Amino acid sequence: YPKGYAIYNGQNTYSFLFERQVNGTAFPENTMNVTVNAENGKVVNYYCNWDNNLTFPALDQTIKSEEAEKIFREKIGLQLTYISPYGWSPAPVANKKTIGLYYSVGSYSSYGFMAIDANTGTVLDGTGQEAKVSQKVYRPVLDEPVISMPEKALTLEEAKAKVRDFVVIPSEYKLQSTRYSEGWGGSNQKVWDFQYSPNAYGGEKQLNVTVNAATGEVLGYNVWDFSRGEPEDKPVNYDINKCQKIAKDYLKRAVPGKADYVSLLETSAPQVYYYNGKAKTPPSYNFSFVRNVRGIPFPMNSINIEVNNNTGEIMSFRQSWDVDSKFTENEDTISPEEAMNKLLAAEKPRLVYTRKQSEDGRQSSVVMPVYQLYTDFPKIVDAKTGKVTSDIELQNPVKLDDISGHWAEAEIRQLAAWGVVSGTNNKFYPDKQITRAEFVTMLVAAKGIENDPKSAQAFTDVPKSSWCYGAVQAASQAGLVKGSGGRFEPNQIITKQEITVLLMKALNGEKEPEVSAGLPEKFKDENTIAPWARMSVTQALELGIIRGQNGYLKITVPATRAEAVVMLVRTLENSSNTFGFGSGMGYGYGATRVYG
Repeated sequence: YPKGYAIYNGQNTYSFLFERQVNGTAFPENTMNVTVNAENGKVVNYYCNWDNNLTFPALDQTIKSEEAEKIFREKIGLQLTYISPYGWSPAPVANKKTIGLYYSVGSYSSYGFMAIDANTGTVLDGTGQEAKVSQKVYRPVLDEPVISMPEKALTLEEAKAKVRDFVVIPSEYKLQSTRYSEGWGGSNQKVWDFQYSPNAYGGEKQLNVTVNAATGEVLGYNVWDFSRGEPEDKPVNYDINKCQKIAKDYLKRAVPGKADYVSLLETSAPQVYYYNGKAKTPPSYNFSFVRNVRGIPFPMNSINIEVNNNTGEIMSFRQSWDVDSKFTENEDTISPEEAMNKLLAAEKPRLVYTRKQSEDGRQSSVVMPVYQLYTDFPKIVDAKTGKVTSDIELQNPVKLDDISGHWAEAEIRQLAAWGVVSGTNNKFYPDKQITRAEFVTMLVAAKGIENDPKSAQAFTDVPKSSWCYGAVQAASQAGLVKGSGGRFEPNQIITKQEITVLLMKALNGEKEPEVSAGLPEKFKDENTIAPWARMSVTQALELGIIRGQNGYLKITVPATRAEAVVMLVRTLENSSNTFGFGSGMGYGYGATRVYG
């Protein structure tokens, strides 16, 4: 496999991955990885994953590659799909990138992780079972109504009332904590978070609820049970069809404005799951309702509902929905046949060995030949241009040559994909100290704040001709920055303490943060925290946005561009809808909630 550059134990290195070959055919589950120092050529790391207790069947009975390609065309096929890397984008509406329209593998599994049995030609799903051919699914083609967001947020009591309208709170559960925040996801949502538990320490049982503070809509809730020991089998009093009806009825009641713009992702219900090798009855079924735009699925936005099949109760509800998304028009697209030709011209199904799916959930020792659809990452085809790409490539649209192997590479690439940060001459300069103007520009882009061009100039040292004028003006209008003596000092280096205050102000909006009386842990330099920053620093520590090292906080030192990015991403993770992660697939197992 191609070499990859990285920093290993402070050394510049290249890493090489070798794949096991048996009978001239790859077995990707056995590999060797060799890391070489790029400066002196010495091997600095070697890892071998090799199983000598496997029997590999002969390949004389396998179907030919041409037959596998035909099965791919006729039984699997491609469907139009809206795909957006990293989910929602926090950029202002005017600057949002239009979500692209692509041809991808059908609804057997997410982005095509499936295979073709090389002996029988059977299409296998992600569990190793025969994939059912998808039935035609009704997909709403109505134009979605424009959703207006009230400026005034719900009070604490109003939000608590909304919780009681949609969530059944067990009588022994008490409200243990609340938190208000203004996030960046899904139209800059303002949210109330509530945590319920039988006792103040959380313990084994918890109920978490998030409410949209502007609309009163429940964004998500989860009933958690961390009880130790083996999950208890309970009778299935509600079959899959009854549970599905319960989920659909709740969907219409909880989010009536969205229920008409989703379609149920059809999958087969597993009859058992395995816990420590023992067959167990799934305690619940999970239903995923995927958002549709003009009749085309957008899997990054979905509503997921889990129903207890013993009691019929809703165990979890979570939605991911960005009301500010802009979508590519579904006109002038290439045909599915043309897209398939483009895809197969770029990469053919590959014959490989793989382990059979074990019946008891443990690693199988039985090997079988299959045709995989992709060598590495699933490919997709641009429905407008016919270009073959992958969602991994979409996640890295900005070329940055100086961050490979950097400790903050993932966070930098994430914000670059969103358009929040960019480079100069393909360089980001991650270890360079960041200025006030540079950070405020990042923050405004992430927050999705737009400048009112009619507003008066806020600072004398940031003229309209300045590159950062729009961002600084927007931050001033939002009350994030005030300056001093009419000046902003845009080129002054900003400290981690100042960044923390700005982030917490952006996170909390008009609400005061709810923090403990003292820092959550002791630091040798905590006396250096300025009084005006102490509450923000305390909250940031509690949320994990800043972290000490070797007993020191080092909060008053200048921040680097990489440190600023990581702090911003951690704030995004705390501020966005807690239950708004991508579309779930399959069915809920008790093992996801009960740990032994």
